[in-house]
Amino acid sequence: MTKKNSFILLLVSIFILLTGCGAEKTIDESGVIEEVFVEEAFVEEAPALETEVEETVEKEILEENTDEIIEDIIVPKWYLDEEGLKNEELNWNIKRNESIMDQQIDVTLSVDGKELPFYCSNSDDNLDEYISQREKMQKGQIENIEFAYDDMNIIFIGNGIEIRSNYFFWGLEEGTNVVEWLKEKNIIKALEVPLKECMAYSTKDGLYCPAMGIAICKEGAVDGTSSIGVSYSYKKGEEEYASISISNRIDRSVIGSAVDAQEAISNIKKYFGEEELNWINNDMEVNIGNDKIIGTGFDRGDTFIFFMYPENLTYDIDIFASNEQACVNALSIVEKLKEDNSESSIIEDSLKMEAAKENDIPKGVDIESTLPGEQWLESFVGIVEEPIVVIFNDNTGRKEVVQANSTVTVNPDEDKIGIYLPEHKMGLMGSTTHAISVKEFHTISRECEIIEMDAKKMRDIPERNAKVTFRNDKEEWDIEFTILVN
Repeated sequence: MTKKNSFILLLVSIFILLTGCGAEKTIDESGVIEEVFVEEAFVEEAPALETEVEETVEKEILEENTDEIIEDIIVPKWYLDEEGLKNEELNWNIKRNESIMDQQIDVTLSVDGKELPFYCSNSDDNLDEYISQREKMQKGQIENIEFAYDDMNIIFIGNGIEIRSNYFFWGLEEGTNVVEWLKEKNIIKALEVPLKECMAYSTKDGLYCPAMGIAICKEGAVDGTSSIGVSYSYKKGEEEYASISISNRIDRSVIGSAVDAQEAISNIKKYFGEEELNWINNDMEVNIGNDKIIGTGFDRGDTFIFFMYPENLTYDIDIFASNEQACVNALSIVEKLKEDNSESSIIEDSLKMEAAKENDIPKGVDIESTLPGEQWLESFVGIVEEPIVVIFNDNTGRKEVVQANSTVTVNPDEDKIGIYLPEHKMGLMGSTTHAISVKEFHTISRECEIIEMDAKKMRDIPERNAKVTFRNDKEEWDIEFTILVN
């Protein structure tokens, strides 16, 4: 099977997951859609993407030719309540109604190199009835948490929520007792104090269900979660339908080293072949929450496949739909969680601006220094106690601290970006850059890194939303800013 057909097969598997069991669609090696009968409703989780996954290591950045990387760019914090799915960071409100159904939170934990997908959705079932209706199901217990399981599936049910996973795809050794394995890994535990009052929510550490008092997580672990997202289905009448999957996992094997949505779409067409498939005539644009979403797609015969991205590539959306209009409608029906001009939004923005003003220059940073840029950056070591992004130019003497949510102008031919990681204060640290085209990357010490920008690529997109993510073994945080290229 070719890599391209493998990728399409994965998308089809996601579509099957969202549309239930029975006579389903799949794609054979020649690209022909054929009927496949799915006997068991729970045989629905797709295996991991058949591409090589390059693990993120300390102080590693993306190289130019990242053919087989799946990059964890952002961790959207989704939650499920009585109304539907919501995301405060993205400002999304996916309300359940007659058109939007089958909503679920999707979280994949990475434990000892194994990928453990869990799917959380609404359910009216209770545990005992669920077990009694299925011959092979039995009851298991970890601490005070009860669940159902058989030789392939594990299911937590109660108080309007169902969390399920097919551990056939976990990669456990044959004969492993899944209950004992879960106890040993300590990823199933009681949720004592929820961060949010809702039915279920996800964070970078895992999946949490206040409705049942359950946490499925690897808190503070280096492996933690490998993907977080949601999915839902849309239907209008008998002919218009769509299945939507949103994830923070970006497939770099398909979009290459793209730094924005437009470049990603161009690379997708090259990857699959612009002449080989029946692509839609024009790229699509739709505004959702805080973002403008751009995408493209092609007709597979009886189903369209669409690839959608926000302009800054912070997540991706894969869609199966009856046609182009169904795709647009399935996204456009999503509401804003709060309006941009709401009082709370204005207050939050004001507080951010005031905080930026009060913290312009971190303690220990001398922007009047006459040292060359590299030595200036190294002078922070042991003195400055917070992560910093700076811009310097040894020809002009420029020395500037990049503030969160600020706009900076750069000359990519001469300016350099410095990254400071205060390991003496925060322990072993790493950093990842986003939407910065890199020519060369230099690690000059454990705490100091320098980026030389690719001038040509930076000028191709003269305004971009950039970000540097810092992390240690306990947390991660971002410095986001806008770059204007001159």
